[in-house]
Amino acid sequence: MTFDEYKAKVFEAGGVIGSLAKKFLIEKLNEKIPKYLKHRYCVGCFRFLEICRKHNFSVPCQELYNLALENREHAQFYYISQLTRFIDAECQTHAVDSHNGLPLNDSFNLNEEECDAFFTAAKLPLVQAPVGFIITMAMRGLVLFENSQSTKGQYLRMFRILAGYCRIHNDGYCSKKLADEFVSKAEMLWHDKKIRFWKLKLARRVAAVAKQILETGSYSEWWTNKRTAVLPGDLERVRQAISKYCHDMGNSIHTIENIDYGFRKFIELTGISSAEEIRKLTPEHAVEVVAKLNGCCTTSGSRHAVTRFIKKALTILFKGGFIIHDLSKSIVLPRLTSNCVIGYLTESDESKLVSWLEAGKESLRNKAFILLALRLGLRDSDIRSLRFENIDWKKEKISFVQNKTGEVQTLPLLPEVGNAVWDYITGERPHVSNCQYVFLKAQAPFQRGTEIFSVN
Repeated sequence: MTFDEYKAKVFEAGGVIGSLAKKFLIEKLNEKIPKYLKHRYCVGCFRFLEICRKHNFSVPCQELYNLALENREHAQFYYISQLTRFIDAECQTHAVDSHNGLPLNDSFNLNEEECDAFFTAAKLPLVQAPVGFIITMAMRGLVLFENSQSTKGQYLRMFRILAGYCRIHNDGYCSKKLADEFVSKAEMLWHDKKIRFWKLKLARRVAAVAKQILETGSYSEWWTNKRTAVLPGDLERVRQAISKYCHDMGNSIHTIENIDYGFRKFIELTGISSAEEIRKLTPEHAVEVVAKLNGCCTTSGSRHAVTRFIKKALTILFKGGFIIHDLSKSIVLPRLTSNCVIGYLTESDESKLVSWLEAGKESLRNKAFILLALRLGLRDSDIRSLRFENIDWKKEKISFVQNKTGEVQTLPLLPEVGNAVWDYITGERPHVSNCQYVFLKAQAPFQRGTEIFSVN
C-alpha cells in the first residue's frame, strides 16, 4: 500500500486504541522528519492495529503490549514499540517490556529543585546515588548543549537500560562499580555479537557520565555538540569560509555538515592550531591522517565515510586558497566491502548451488534468475529488463542493451540457461499476453519486478 493508503487505514480505526494511534500518528506527521520516516510510522501504526483486530483487543493492556513487542526482528518493530510506549503513557497502564522486565515508560522528569538539593547537600564524591537523580542531571545536560532529538532519544534509551540494571542489582541506586559492571556486560554482549558496536560505545558514554555525576555532582562539557563548538584562533574563520563555499555551490545542509565534520576531524588528527599551519601542510601529513583513522575507526564503513569527508574538505581548502597543494589527491579512499557478501563462488560452492537448483528446491523463476547471472554474468537490472524480443531461440542467442553502460550485448543462450528460462515461461510465468517482459511478479498486478532479492 502507499503512504496515503496506510494513513487512511489508521485514521479510519475507531475505539480507544484507534483514537490513540491516530493521535500518535498526527504528532509524528507534524514533526520535521523525512517523509520516508513518516511512511514507516504509518506502517507501524497499521501493523499495531492489525494485531488489535486479530486478537480482539478493544482496550490497552499488558497482553496486547506483549504481542506487539513479541517479534523484535520485525522490520517495523521500532515504530510499533514507539506507539506501544505512547499508548502506555497516555492510558497510565504502567506496563513492562516482557523481553527485559523494564517498564515501558520510566519517568525521570523529577523535580529539578529536589535533584539539585540532593547533590548540594551530598558530600562529594558520592559512593552511590538514586539512578533517577543521575539521569535527570544527565538529560538536563543534553538539553542545554543542543543535541538532536535522535541523540537525546538514544541516550535516554541507554539510560533506561542502566536504570533497569541498577534496579536489579542495587535497588535502584547507581555506583561507580555498578557502572563499570554495566559496561563489562555490554562488552560481553558485543563480543558475542548480540549488540552492535555503536551500542557498546553508547553504554560506555552513559556509564562515564554516571560516574562523573557521582564524582562532581554535575555534568560537564562532555555532552557538548561538536558541531556548535568554536574552533580555536583563526581556524574558525577557515571553517566558516568552507561552509560558505559549500552553501554557494548549492550543497545540501547534510553535505555541508559532513564536510564540516571532515575538516574538524582533520584538524584534530593533525593537531594544528592556526590557519598559517594549514598552509604548511604537505601530502605526507594527509597520508598520516589516513593512517591515524585506521586506529580510531572501528568499521570499514565508518573509515570510508570519514576519509571521504576529509578528502572533500581538503579539496575545498585547495580551491579556496587555504593550502598550497591539493592534499586530497594524496588520500586514497579505503575499499568498502560488505562482510556478508562473498567476492566469488568457489568450484565446490557452485556445484552445490547447481545441485540445489536441479533438485527443484527453488522456484523456476529463481532458478532462471540464478543461472542467467551465474552462467552469463547478467546484472540484476538486465535480467529484470529482459524482453521476449531479446531472445533468439533459433540462433540460441540473447541480445540486449545493458542498463548500466548503454552498450549492446550479445551472448550465447547456453542450453542449461535456455531450458531454465523456457521452463519458467511455460510452467510458472503468469498468463499475461500484453506484457513483453520475460520475468514478472508472482502476485497481481503481474508487472515487471523492481528488484531481485537474494536467494538463501
